[in-house]
Amino acid sequence: MDVIPIRIALSPDDQYMATVGTDHILRLWSLSGKKLVPKKPVEWKAHLGPTRSIAFSPNGKLLATAGDDSLAPVKLWDLSGKEQAKIIPSGQARIEQVSFSPDGQLLATAGVDATARLWTLSGQQVAQFEVYRPKSGPWIRSVSFSPDGKFLAIGDEPYAKVTLWRIKKLDDLLEQGCEWLQEYLDSHPDDAPKVCPNQQESTEPKTLPPG
Repeated sequence: MDVIPIRIALSPDDQYMATVGTDHILRLWSLSGKKLVPKKPVEWKAHLGPTRSIAFSPNGKLLATAGDDSLAPVKLWDLSGKEQAKIIPSGQARIEQVSFSPDGQLLATAGVDATARLWTLSGQQVAQFEVYRPKSGPWIRSVSFSPDGKFLAIGDEPYAKVTLWRIKKLDDLLEQGCEWLQEYLDSHPDDAPKVCPNQQESTEPKTLPPG
């Protein structure tokens, strides 16, 4: 490898290693035991700027990347480098880390806006968790699911604090996400059956409870 790797992730089956170097190129390497197979890796530029985090899905078939990118700071890829989804639309705060839930159905992101968010793999936000934010910060630097997927651990800076949040069941999260999307669905009724198939069309405003 001619460039210095600054981000590394191993696939759950130990068959692949993903690296991002100082040239901002994401490379996927085949592994044989502890040695790299001597062949050219699959490589592509995941984001316009530096890639800050990479993570394999639990089944090893997808890669999530977070990077400095005004078009889409978080993306999903297959192992050939083909983009599968833009998880976060433009305009969101910079993302420091991404993490898959143990069942592979959700993606957690850590943002510099002191907010961690949960997303479906199609890009629908279904939850967000905010930490106390004085004028000087903090940034959320890391997110990690518990092995049973019931809790999300959030680490922030500069207070070196870890916060645990209980995660609702997926059906409840999807319903909550549809409530957040209600204003959009009211103005785009044709999209409602695709985005929220169980949601009844409504023109009434909805307010989410705090937390």
